[in-house]
Amino acid sequence: MFKSSYTVEVGYNSPHRDKQTKVKATKVDIHPRYIIDNKTDDKYDIAVLTFPTITFGAGVQQIPVDSGQLEPHQPLLAVGWGTTEEGNGMTNSLKRANIKVGEPSACKGAIGGFDDSNEQQVCAQKSLTPGKNICSGDSGSGVFINRNGKQYLLGIASLGINGGGETCDGANAISVFVHVISHLDFVVESSALTREYLLDKKANDKGDDQSQPGNKCDDSPPPAN
Repeated sequence: MFKSSYTVEVGYNSPHRDKQTKVKATKVDIHPRYIIDNKTDDKYDIAVLTFPTITFGAGVQQIPVDSGQLEPHQPLLAVGWGTTEEGNGMTNSLKRANIKVGEPSACKGAIGGFDDSNEQQVCAQKSLTPGKNICSGDSGSGVFINRNGKQYLLGIASLGINGGGETCDGANAISVFVHVISHLDFVVESSALTREYLLDKKANDKGDDQSQPGNKCDDSPPPAN
């Protein structure tokens, strides 16, 4: 169910909730093609929330949208507040997991209408990083890519596809992220932001193979950009 307004916590969420700043969205724009004739299309599972001015600092920073090309097995960094195992409760601190872009053949077999991860959806294949995956409650969280030592926002967690077990635990599970760059026009139209502000032109056509720090059981905050 969608709401007309959302309140979010801004900043890294330590176990002490009182350290966080709560900010209420002034506008919520859901992609107009996400729901048509009462049916949802996961390729458009994205919304833009507009907030009053947020002060950037050590725990709150801008991150550019990635515009580079993706290849199978590229390392990614997923973060989220979801469970660490299917059936467990939500975590009280931000978790992260090193995952990888999936092979097109495996992704096509699991995702209807999927071509490759350079289009509207990015596919991550759990068998490439055993034991590491997004899980229940991570929907809406980000996945990032490291290009020459700098983090870029690549996608938004959308859904998990069962791979021979529960969604999180199946050895062949597939995680699907909405590819933000493919919806940049929608983001620009729904916000007061420009393409120049959202993008960093220094992104390479291909990402480097630098590994991402941390894993889903690491309570430390993501590295500063």
